[in-house]
Amino acid sequence: MRATQRVFFVLAGLALAAAVLEVALGFVFWMTEPPGTVILRGQVADAPYVYYRLKPDPGEGINEDGFYTTLDRARRPGKFRIALIGGSVAKNLGKSVEPSGALILESALNRTLGTTRIELLDAGTSGYISQQELISLQMVVQHYEPDMVVALDGFNDLMTLVLNGDSAVLSDLPPHHWRAFHVIEDNRYRRTFWSRFAPLFRSTRHALEIASDFIDGSDPEDLSHLTPAIRAAFVERYLSVIADTRDFAAAKGMDYFGFLQPIRFYDAGNEKDYVRGDGAEELTRVYHALDQAYERTEYLASLSRTLDEHQECYRDNCHMNVDGHRILSEAMAAILAERIRRHPRFVMLESK
Repeated sequence: MRATQRVFFVLAGLALAAAVLEVALGFVFWMTEPPGTVILRGQVADAPYVYYRLKPDPGEGINEDGFYTTLDRARRPGKFRIALIGGSVAKNLGKSVEPSGALILESALNRTLGTTRIELLDAGTSGYISQQELISLQMVVQHYEPDMVVALDGFNDLMTLVLNGDSAVLSDLPPHHWRAFHVIEDNRYRRTFWSRFAPLFRSTRHALEIASDFIDGSDPEDLSHLTPAIRAAFVERYLSVIADTRDFAAAKGMDYFGFLQPIRFYDAGNEKDYVRGDGAEELTRVYHALDQAYERTEYLASLSRTLDEHQECYRDNCHMNVDGHRILSEAMAAILAERIRRHPRFVMLESK
């Protein structure tokens, strides 16, 4: 066999092996990571102040601002617009549809209020914490002219205590893996020849990212740094950001209401440690403090118990299936209904 033939067969074998590995890893991630729960670098674009946003993708229904919506920035005549902000749970809830194609949350709100005036802007972004949501509201969301801003938060902010280790409690709560953002290096790589082939090996790249995080990071199971003082500082800072968001919305003529999302490993009824299943007490005690704060604040409400009798709706610790979206939507609509009915613009629209 000539040398050129041997080289050809070696290269062909390597290409086949790479393809088989990509398919195998893709199957593993498909089985273990529900869609929409993992943010791949190829799916996001650099964005000032918020670190990143989803890349526009008309085929996936993602507009130029990185939102899953077909709405224009200008509010439609005769409509009461609600902007839903939050992380991937909010994003998935906002775009979840019935078999008819109707948005589940939007339909629940209209049905509860006995109207067709409500239109929902899905402004959730996977991985966002409350600080990023506030900045996004200031820079982008407000220009969609929402009458009301509804936030669904909790889990992503809680995970900053895990994913950022002992650096999580700073003057501003940092995004997930904030020290891993390398904008200059990433942009330099995108200009290289090899970056053209990156989309062909998404699963392989994701596996390498996981391996790199494992090698460079600390043990995610080690929460010894979460002392009572740090937990208390985190809760205080988180609630301060929520209050800032509400104040900004009010200053711009938007009503604000925030929900604490349900998570699988938090059990409000277990007064011993608030743990369900394999949850960590260090985290559930933080969530309990948030739970109490949401219950006693006029413009907040906790949904932490909403799925207690529907654990089968969880796909992981925070994401849920369509049935979970329906249950959550009905609960949110029931709480928001009276507030919306009293809103001056909604009253004006309904009087016509």
